[in-house]
Amino acid sequence: MKRVSKDEAIAGASWFETRRERDAPHHEGYRIVQSSLVQEIQRLQPPAIVFAAFADHELIRDLAEYPDLPDLSRASATCMRNIRLKFLGATLKFVSAHPELPGSWITLSHPDWYLGKYDNYGETSEFDAPQVLRSLLRIGGVMSAPGYLIMYVDALFDPTTEYFKLQFSGISGGEKLKLFGELRKTINDDRNAPLVRDYIGPYPSTHKFKTTLHTISDLPTQVSGMMPNQLTARFGGLGNSVKIRRVPEPHHSIYLVWAHLYRMRAMVVMSGVRIHDGQFVLVNER
Repeated sequence: MKRVSKDEAIAGASWFETRRERDAPHHEGYRIVQSSLVQEIQRLQPPAIVFAAFADHELIRDLAEYPDLPDLSRASATCMRNIRLKFLGATLKFVSAHPELPGSWITLSHPDWYLGKYDNYGETSEFDAPQVLRSLLRIGGVMSAPGYLIMYVDALFDPTTEYFKLQFSGISGGEKLKLFGELRKTINDDRNAPLVRDYIGPYPSTHKFKTTLHTISDLPTQVSGMMPNQLTARFGGLGNSVKIRRVPEPHHSIYLVWAHLYRMRAMVVMSGVRIHDGQFVLVNER
């Protein structure tokens, strides 16, 4: 655990602002991001406590060794480009190397996992979704089953409610995929209620967890959907038409602030997969 002083944190925010020109896709919101970030840091009681980046996922942590990336931040387009190239490339290579484990695209979400301009998005301890997801996978037997599971948290903007819906998207194969498909039934089984309470406490309605499975039709093309390279929103047009547009302000900047403040939190959940020499390898977990 590393302690960072308030001055160091604000200096980091200033560096974040200077990356604006290199990070063209996000530059319009950077002034708001930098200002809001400094205000949020000043609100914190020093020294701020920063946890290890992306938990124990070495594939992501390796990016910190790049000389032009002194600080990992998912709010930076430059940083996200490097993360996507490495993470998605390793995922594509791994899945292609294991045709004996037919896979599917998967998602898991809960209506209480959202982000909006009126929320206390600067309080990083409030985002417990990664821990809850791991607990649910453990309860459902997914973690200990053979196969693989790789998921990443992403944000979907709803222009009607003006909230970002946070969900985990990814890919799974083998027995893990089968058990993931049965996860809602498992966690809502009354016989598992004591186990659910032990793992995640009195969580708001487990019946509201939603899982989806989709067939892999074109792996190289679809894999980028696990970790999108930009924020977009679907706006209704004339008739049944839909227009895909950039997330409007101030919502876009709010997401960037959230992504930067949460840059040290684990956003990747993997099971049955370990990292060796910068690549994913299949392992058996018990």
